[in-house]
Amino acid sequence: MTKENELKTILEDAQQLTVELIDTRTLDVTIRRVPLRSMDQLLRAQGDDTATARIYLGDEAERVDQLTDESLMDVLEKGDEINAPLFERWFARTKAKARRMGVDMDAEVQQALESAKSSLTSSDADSTNDTSLTAASPSSGSTTAVPRRPTPANKPS
Repeated sequence: MTKENELKTILEDAQQLTVELIDTRTLDVTIRRVPLRSMDQLLRAQGDDTATARIYLGDEAERVDQLTDESLMDVLEKGDEINAPLFERWFARTKAKARRMGVDMDAEVQQALESAKSSLTSSDADSTNDTSLTAASPSSGSTTAVPRRPTPANKPS
């Protein structure tokens, strides 16, 4: 794919979202499709919602700290929706390559997620609750613990 075609695809897949800032103003932001060459950054950001939102917002990343909690969740959910198909394909391919080299990606990912989870500040109310769930990898049949973002049904009270 040429750079021009890649840029066109990224722009076509991007979606506008109206978010609310903590000062009650609203703002239209663009949730972008993360390019394939940046999927490793998205993997490293798993477990850190703020870092993930910054990746999804791209040029508007400085706005993340100004978003209400609800708007941050909206950015994450829309970004996940846009990026999950390509990320899952990339990750399955990356795991397969690692397996051929004798590297246990499941253990590496688990360690990275645990590290990200423990680095969250104690002032984050969600960091004191177990918000992980286990996901099966369709390509290998193995399981990996992944963070579960709070929803109204599982949000800590």
